[in-house]
Amino acid sequence: MTQSFARRSIAKRLWKCLAMWKCLAQSVTPVILAFVFQTGCSPYRLALPEPSIRNQEVSLGEKAKSSQVLAQGRIQPAKGLIRMGTIPGDRVEQVLVQAGQRIQKLQPLIVLQSQQLRALELEAASLRLEEARAMRQVKQQEADLSIDAAGLKLQSVSQTLLQANSQLDLAKKNSEQVESLGRQISSLQQLRESPLTRAAIGTIELETKKNELTKVSSVSEQSLLAAHQAVEISKLQLVQSEKSVAAAKESRKLVDQATPIASLEKQIEILRLMLEQSIIVSPLDGVVVTVNVEVGERTAQLPMFELANLSEMVCVAEVHESDVASIAIDDLAEIRSSALGRTLKGRVLRIDRVVGAAQMRSPNPMARSDFRSIPVWITIDSNDIEEAAQRLQLQVDVSINKTR
Repeated sequence: MTQSFARRSIAKRLWKCLAMWKCLAQSVTPVILAFVFQTGCSPYRLALPEPSIRNQEVSLGEKAKSSQVLAQGRIQPAKGLIRMGTIPGDRVEQVLVQAGQRIQKLQPLIVLQSQQLRALELEAASLRLEEARAMRQVKQQEADLSIDAAGLKLQSVSQTLLQANSQLDLAKKNSEQVESLGRQISSLQQLRESPLTRAAIGTIELETKKNELTKVSSVSEQSLLAAHQAVEISKLQLVQSEKSVAAAKESRKLVDQATPIASLEKQIEILRLMLEQSIIVSPLDGVVVTVNVEVGERTAQLPMFELANLSEMVCVAEVHESDVASIAIDDLAEIRSSALGRTLKGRVLRIDRVVGAAQMRSPNPMARSDFRSIPVWITIDSNDIEEAAQRLQLQVDVSINKTR
C-alpha cells in the first residue's frame, strides 16, 4: 500500500514537470521565431563562433558602401496608358479593334447604339435649317420688294413736290402780272383825270382794263392757293414715303432676326459633337493594350480600352529619399525581373521632387516597406524597348550606378 502511494506521487511530480516544460516551450518558441523573421538569422547561427559574426558585419559594411542604388520600379509607356471611356448608359453596337492591334490617330475603335439616333437627329436638324433658310430668303425677297415699292413711292412724291413748287412759282409770276396790270390801270386813271390828256384816254378802254384786272386777279389768287395746297400735300406725302421706306428697311432687319437660323446652327453643332461621341476614335498612334467591352454590353464608368504608344518606354523607380542625392541625370541603370528575357538597360531621365510613401512592396519579406521614396524616371534603351513593351506595369528590380 505504501509502495503504490509512492509510485502515484512520483507519477504526479513527473506529470507536473512535463506540463511546465510544455508551457515553457510554448512561450519561448514565438520569441525565437520573431527573432528569426526580424534578423533573417537561423536559430542555429546563434551558436556560431565570434569570427563568423564579424565576417557578416564586414559584408554588410561593404554592401553599404556599394556603388549602386537598389529600388523597386514599374515598366510603363513614356506617355502612360490612355484609358478610353464614354458616357454611361449607352450600348455597344460594334467593337472595331482587338487587343494587341496597332492603331492610328482618329481610327474608330467602337460604335455605340446611339450613333443611328444621333445621325437621324442631325439629319432632321439639317432639314429644319434648310427650311428656315428658304423661308428667310422668301421673307427677305418680300421685304426687298416692299423697300423698292416704298422707294418708288418716295421718288414719285418727290417729283410731285417739284411740280407743285413749279406751279407755285408760276402762280407767283401771274400775281406779278396782276400787279403790273394794276399799275397800268392806275396810270390810265391819272391820265383820264388830267384835263390835258383826258381826250386821249377813253372810258371804255379804262373799264376794259379794270375788268381784265378783276378777272386776272381772281385766277391768280386761285392758282396761288392751289399751288400752296399742292406743295403742302406733296410735303406730307414725302414724309409719309420716307417713313414707309424706313419701316420697310426695319422689317428687312427683323426678318433676319426672327428666323431661327443661329439656334438651329448651334443645335447642329451639338448634335455633331454627340454623334462624334457615339463613335469612339483613337487619340494617338499606338497599340490597343486591353479591350474591356463586348458587343451588346452597356457602357459604364470603367474604361473600355487601354491604349499606349510603345515606341518609348520608361521605368519609374521608387528610390529611398536618402539615396536620391547620389543619383544624377544620365546615370546608367539596369532592370531585372524573372518575367523578362534579359536584363534591360537604361539611363536616368528625370528625378521628381515630390516625396511620398513607397507604393511598390519588395518581394523580399525582410525588406522595409515603411520608408519615404522619390520617383526616378529611367528611359529604357531603344534596343530593349520591344522587350519592355511585352510587360507593361511589371514590377522590377532596379539598380542605378552612383556618380556621387
